[in-house]
Amino acid sequence: MFALSPPEGDRTMATRNSILDIAAEALKALPNPVDVGFSGAVDLFVSGELADEVAAVVRELLSNVVRHSGATEAGIAVTVGAEDIRVVVTDDGIGIPATAHLSGLTNLRTRATTLGGGLDLTSSADGTRITWWVPIPDREEES
Repeated sequence: MFALSPPEGDRTMATRNSILDIAAEALKALPNPVDVGFSGAVDLFVSGELADEVAAVVRELLSNVVRHSGATEAGIAVTVGAEDIRVVVTDDGIGIPATAHLSGLTNLRTRATTLGGGLDLTSSADGTRITWWVPIPDREEES
């Protein structure tokens, strides 16, 4: 079974690099490279525990694409906006069946809600789009 796991070693890896590594790992099981995009000051605002959280979200969502979607194309977009940090993962797979067990997505939604954010899911026979977001942490609280 294909599993995406975090690299061993240094936890201080920049968020962008961590996400690129996860996308590269997914290439082993997908026919095409994962399209990865970043917008905003990702490495400035997404660090520490939040960086671990974002990497875990990307890893879980890409793992779902690889294991369940039958996709040939997948994309990741990480955006730091004025108010929040968003992770969007898309694929051109078969969509999420109505009978699918959604425990992983439920866990991601719960984790986002705990941090003051949320998770949106759009799925059809033409693919799936999942958006996970959390508010930008107050930089003063982190100090």
